[in-house]
Amino acid sequence: MPDPARRMGDLISEFMKEPAIASWMALRDVRERWVELAGAVVASHTRILTLERGVLKIEVDSSPLLAELATFRRDELLRKLAEAFPAKRVRDLKFVAGSWKTQPPGPGAGGKRGGPAR
Repeated sequence: MPDPARRMGDLISEFMKEPAIASWMALRDVRERWVELAGAVVASHTRILTLERGVLKIEVDSSPLLAELATFRRDELLRKLAEAFPAKRVRDLKFVAGSWKTQPPGPGAGGKRGGPAR
């Protein structure tokens, strides 16, 4: 009789390989380490939006910073992402202009900017 724990482990492993789940987990991992990878100042003016087909989409709340990131810092950020997540294969960055309001202080706000969860 097959070991139920082993079978469950196999099922979980297969589930984690599903593209949608793998992409969601990769996005979560990048969001969790974004301050470390981009630096506190850049992270405070950016928000990770999506990771699709190897392209990390990042919202930037300042046009000058967007231009700096897209022109001068892209290669540096790609290198840091590749070092931090070699299996994730982030192959490009797409910076988009945007802004979001600061959440009012309260339970769960944690001083982070509003919008979708990081």
